[in-house]
Amino acid sequence: ISMFQDVKKHFGMPPTGLVNNAGIMEAMEKDICKISTETLERDLRVNTMGTFFCTREFVKHCSIKNGGKGGSVVVVSSVSAESAQILAYGMSKAALEAMVNGLSKQLPLEGIRINTIIPGLIDTGLASPEIIETMSGFIPLRRAGDPTEVARAIEFFLSDASSYCCGTKFRIAGGL
Repeated sequence: ISMFQDVKKHFGMPPTGLVNNAGIMEAMEKDICKISTETLERDLRVNTMGTFFCTREFVKHCSIKNGGKGGSVVVVSSVSAESAQILAYGMSKAALEAMVNGLSKQLPLEGIRINTIIPGLIDTGLASPEIIETMSGFIPLRRAGDPTEVARAIEFFLSDASSYCCGTKFRIAGGL
């Protein structure tokens, strides 16, 4: 809540864009019997609930119905939402896509567009070079993505160039 108040105070107006890019992968587990309640709750709390609550606050402050100027929300999901190879993480990201599907029918009436970016393997520096090299062998383009490639897509969805995009899923995954 204070984040939106701080932006309004600093810039003299509410924000016009929100990027929900939070993501943790508490465990790399695929086996449902090995995923702890704590791990599942943490992934859902950060990846899903955090995005939900930030989006809700954005709508409260920016909706034309609430006196705002509208804007654009970008939700960063993952190819894991489809494959769920990493089960708890994939579940948390799939929930985001369901949220965007529902909100893309409601938020335009409030002057807000919402879209999803679906990255594949992106070399953010968190994975070792060995893991990046191994995983790149499974990607048709044979490389990991660069964070700037994702940033450019986010920039597009925040701009007026995407004014007719709402509910769009944009995959940045090297062919996966």
